[in-house]
Amino acid sequence: MIRFTLLIPLIAAGAEITGIVVDPQGLSVPDAEVMISGGAKQCKAKTNTEGRFSFPQCSCQWECRVEVVHPGFRLYRRRGYNSPTSPPNSRGRPPGYKSGSLLIRLELAEHIDSIEVVDSRRLSLEDLYSVSLSQEELWRFGSNAADWVEYAKLRAGVAGRSSSLYVDGMPANQLPPAHMIARISIDADLFSVKYVDGDSVHVNIITKHVARTYRLSLGGTGLSVGGRSPLNTTKRSDSRSTSFGLRGYLPRVPVTFSASGSSSYSIQEPVILAPGHGDEAAATTTRTRVGNLSVHYEVSERFRAHLTFSESIVQGANQGVGGITLPEAGFLTSLRSRNYQGTSNGEFGSRFVSLGYWLRRSEAWSRANSEGMGITVLDSLVAGGAPFENSRSKQSNWILRGTTESTRGKKWTAGLSIEQDSEAKSDSPNPLGRMQFSTMQDYASGLGTLFVMRGEGQAHYSRILVSPFAQKELVATDHFLFRLGLRSDYLSGLGMIVSPRVSAAVRLGEFTWRTGAGLFARDVPPSLFLQAIIEDRLHLREFVSNGPSTKSVYTEISRHNVSPRQVLLSNSVERSFGKLTAGVEARWARDIHSWGIRRIPNPDAWIDLIESSRSGMRYEARSRMNYRWRNHSAMLYYDWTHSQDNGAGLFAYPERQNSLRREWARSAGISPHSLTAVLNPQLPGAVTLTLTGTWRSSAPFNITTGLDPLGIGLYNDRGGRPRNSGDGPGYCSSSMYASRRIEVPLGKRTTNRLRGHIGVYLDNLLGARNYTALGSVAASAHFERPLSASPGRSVQIWLSFN
Repeated sequence: MIRFTLLIPLIAAGAEITGIVVDPQGLSVPDAEVMISGGAKQCKAKTNTEGRFSFPQCSCQWECRVEVVHPGFRLYRRRGYNSPTSPPNSRGRPPGYKSGSLLIRLELAEHIDSIEVVDSRRLSLEDLYSVSLSQEELWRFGSNAADWVEYAKLRAGVAGRSSSLYVDGMPANQLPPAHMIARISIDADLFSVKYVDGDSVHVNIITKHVARTYRLSLGGTGLSVGGRSPLNTTKRSDSRSTSFGLRGYLPRVPVTFSASGSSSYSIQEPVILAPGHGDEAAATTTRTRVGNLSVHYEVSERFRAHLTFSESIVQGANQGVGGITLPEAGFLTSLRSRNYQGTSNGEFGSRFVSLGYWLRRSEAWSRANSEGMGITVLDSLVAGGAPFENSRSKQSNWILRGTTESTRGKKWTAGLSIEQDSEAKSDSPNPLGRMQFSTMQDYASGLGTLFVMRGEGQAHYSRILVSPFAQKELVATDHFLFRLGLRSDYLSGLGMIVSPRVSAAVRLGEFTWRTGAGLFARDVPPSLFLQAIIEDRLHLREFVSNGPSTKSVYTEISRHNVSPRQVLLSNSVERSFGKLTAGVEARWARDIHSWGIRRIPNPDAWIDLIESSRSGMRYEARSRMNYRWRNHSAMLYYDWTHSQDNGAGLFAYPERQNSLRREWARSAGISPHSLTAVLNPQLPGAVTLTLTGTWRSSAPFNITTGLDPLGIGLYNDRGGRPRNSGDGPGYCSSSMYASRRIEVPLGKRTTNRLRGHIGVYLDNLLGARNYTALGSVAASAHFERPLSASPGRSVQIWLSFN
């Protein structure tokens, strides 16, 4: 633990000493230990969830010292006096006396930190479910950055939700190495104009600035036991990972560097439930290798810049195998990705300016395990070759973003983001095609439908997105904060969306109320347009043969499309009752112009029309309780969700192609009730223990008959049932993390020590049977029976040195 020491003028004896501790992004830092000492008297306090601290009656004699203890921040010194009993100067006042509150802005690096004296009673617009974790806290949960993100989401009560990743303020799709992560925060500011997406979970990662010392980091997991499948205890899953990192500097120049590498390997023995193939072995393996190099330039405390290059290679074998899918229907995959990122930021007077650039180039391919004809029996068997013998794609994405923010007075932010995405794809279809059968009886008698692709699937698509944004605090007092923002997103081919955002916070006694509303542009993936190009009349074309008749299918995009968007409203209120903090939140979200597809019959062909005609609505009521006592804490979250829509994604066809009204139903895969608990008791012997538990109620899924009464090759008839009429199994997960900090002496000098953590991770502690998929075809023998499941109880040992 690093001690942040500050010597500064304070308030006179008998007055209230107040302050707030924030990180470089201005986000509050909870649980920081604050101590004021002078002479023989000491006062201690901890920052609350908003990062505030106060000493109602505290004074010190002669020279005062303020110490803020929080992992991840270095020492800062400044001297001052504050005591009516200290020797007065010629004007009769203590030397250096100054009244005011403290705003301690911590730099998340091994640097000198900055401080400003402002009003500590300032309200914040942080989301009720936001959380911020330092690297010292995260090291307790292994040495893998992906595990850290999942734990942070669990601490925020948003485990299992889709998320968007931001690294040093830039959108990203790859995590930095663990030893370079200084802090992870979740949902810091939901209605910020910096975000294009709405209710997606925002994962913000701040990386370290490398100190001018040489450091070596090592980490890894191993000694795993358990992980058996609940469907067949002879099948199991396992994983291993190793990582290393080196940090250092170049002599005589203000340049530091960081290099790292990691490797992981996972294996899963899937259970095959297809008739007559229950004992067939086909291990699914995934191997990942990542390398990273960062160079940091710091000419002064007010200007820093860094460049990062990373490369990752992911290879998989027997992908897609399991449940009713046989090994021959699987495929090999390989993905190589290169990422370049550069950021620079500095303070110029009362403004903080940040510039960032991110570039990603990737290449992926897949190859089918078999070149035979594909065989599909709905909910019973998937065998033979895959739909494509080979598939290759190349992607290039770059983002340029610049922002300017105020550092004094009422906060304002302005910026511009420019993004380009391009993708090229080449598909070689299976020349033998795929035969699909409704039942095993039809399979035995050969009564099925043949799907065959013809042509060359080579195409390219590129788009550009330009987004200017600005926001300003119009009112900022002790008890009221009001902010207005505006963002505009222009997407080539779809036009512009203007997104106003408004948010406010009010403090009434012990209650804090926050509200916000905004319009958000939904993402339009380039793959949508690329798919329409590939499957047109000129590239690939599918032929469907059912008995004596044969029809062709091609894809078009509607000319009347508009950009999808979401309207989001949020209200929350919280109050502290001593060591207990409780809060509730209500959200309403409306999705408009979401993407969907319909198959329109024609005399000689069928047209798959892609259009922005789907919509959805969701109500959420969320509650949180947080109890802290000494070094112990407990958090409890409960969510109630009511979600409905008339589409399940881009390639989900309606049952009746011209009747979307019949599709309006419960959203698939979203549980109405969920409960999350996190316990952090402090054990003797400096052992940290974390117990987590997540429970979700049954989630809806769609039930079909496996028949095609309209004869259009879709087989999505529901037999009179409403959409998503099935109720899937509930989910229960429990885990335990136990770790201890260790120090290993190096040589005879006591100061030379290797410091790290050792820990154990128990997953699925209670051994719950969590089934992830059920049979959904009413005529199948697997109807409403489990097809796949999460692993059972497992134990893993991990070790890291830093």
